[in-house]
Amino acid sequence: ILDYMDRYPEATEALVKWMAEGKLKARLDVSDGLETALQSVKKLYTGENTGKLMVRVKDV
Repeated sequence: ILDYMDRYPEATEALVKWMAEGKLKARLDVSDGLETALQSVKKLYTGENTGKLMVRVKDV
């Protein structure tokens, strides 16, 4: 990865563009409430999560 650090801005620009165009989609695995945090950590270490693991503690 460090061999390509000079291309980081180029990659970031491409990724942002693909996200905006819907060509790249983020998978989210969201659980609600701080009380679910321990179970979420377990999912992380057992590979049960599907995507970026998040715990929502408060609606905004």
